[in-house]
Amino acid sequence: VGYLISSPELFPYLLKIKQANDLHVNRAAQWFVHKEVSKPTFPAHLKNLQSSYREKRNSMQNVLEQYFSDLATWTQPSGGLFFWLKLKKQIDTLALLKEAIARQVAFVPGEPFFDDGEAHKGYIRLNFSNAEIGNIEKGLKILAELIKEKFAEN
Repeated sequence: VGYLISSPELFPYLLKIKQANDLHVNRAAQWFVHKEVSKPTFPAHLKNLQSSYREKRNSMQNVLEQYFSDLATWTQPSGGLFFWLKLKKQIDTLALLKEAIARQVAFVPGEPFFDDGEAHKGYIRLNFSNAEIGNIEKGLKILAELIKEKFAEN
């Protein structure tokens, strides 16, 4: 479910494009989202989410600086829910994911985000929105140890 704000003159054309792409709109989901965003408590809910995500993002930034400064580069996101890391050595993050999961840590491998993933090994997306603050450090410490092991093998 999404939304678009447009001028009244542009709206009919956008509507036709939308209808040409999506004939089976989930009306129940649209109704539910409309009801939620129309509640007077919704703006406060958004502020609460923003505060929570900012705290988690900042926590992940601090932990990355602690454990990953010699392993990867990244930019602290100003929006969104992910850090995008480029490891300092190319390793297969798809294979790394299997080993990380065995240690109860998950991340999103970067290779599938590129049309030539084989040439772009060593990218990782880290989500901070779903992690508890205490688990951010625990998980990143485990992941850093695993990456160091892989770097040592190469």
